[in-house]
Amino acid sequence: MPQIVSRVVRHGGSLLEEWGEPQISPLAALIGERKSRGLPVFDFIGANPQEHGFEFPLHHLRVIFDAALQQARYYRPDPRGQLSAREAVAHYHGGAVSADQVLLTPGTSMAYWYCFRLLAVANGNILCPRPTYPLFDDLARLAGMEVRSYHLEPGPAGHWILDPEELEFQITKHTRAIVIVSPHNPTGSVANAQELEAVCRIARRHRLAIIFDEVFRETLHTVSRVPRPSEFGPPLAITLNGLSKMLSLPGMKAGWCVIEGEDKDLVRRFLAALEYASDTFLPVNEVVQFALPLLLAPDSFAVVRDFAELYHTRMR
Repeated sequence: MPQIVSRVVRHGGSLLEEWGEPQISPLAALIGERKSRGLPVFDFIGANPQEHGFEFPLHHLRVIFDAALQQARYYRPDPRGQLSAREAVAHYHGGAVSADQVLLTPGTSMAYWYCFRLLAVANGNILCPRPTYPLFDDLARLAGMEVRSYHLEPGPAGHWILDPEELEFQITKHTRAIVIVSPHNPTGSVANAQELEAVCRIARRHRLAIIFDEVFRETLHTVSRVPRPSEFGPPLAITLNGLSKMLSLPGMKAGWCVIEGEDKDLVRRFLAALEYASDTFLPVNEVVQFALPLLLAPDSFAVVRDFAELYHTRMR
């Protein structure tokens, strides 16, 4: 796994040269040593909800996928994703978003890669929070870019503070986008409206996209406390979400991007480029696409609310 395996880095070489000689990292070695001695290992970075007792009801899945299989018998691909699925995502997202602003992806990691790759320029970089999810470096490298960090600082009541001045200080002439994860992994902190408004002002000033990862949104007891950057007028806001954390269905590999922004021409061009990239692979399973409207229906969201209540109980 990227977070526990170190690789020999030879800048300027191919990915084969950089990643073809994996080495066991000190963390992986320590984990292996403890397991060999029968000692417990507590994984604080694993994000698979199923490993923590969150399971979507099997009987409900059977009903949903039986219906989806009937619709997916004949292959009629749409590079943005089946319309019924995109309409369901647009309804979930709320606001003035239409299905035409949604593109389905096989999980959020691929959505990140699409965004990074489409924004990439020579010597380009992406601003990501620190502490952060360890996959960003590899995704940026696959897209031909590097990660620069802006630092979250611990504040009162468990809130990690996003300092707009520190973030803007990290911007260079090669910066292409700002990544915000809210609720944040691993701190659990939620970016508030004041912080997002300040970041959007910076994005307008430097003509930067904002990539907003809200995959942990439904783990909160009250999702109304999670504002989005698109509310504060950035040039381009790309909101990422999916079923992995929301419904505890990581194996379904179903995610999406919602594209908004004040620069309508930039939004149009980004959607066109995103569709072109997706059409190259057509990577999202058709059965999952046809299941998505039912997975985002009220019956399924009763399960989501149960999950949120359990998260809330464990956090007390």
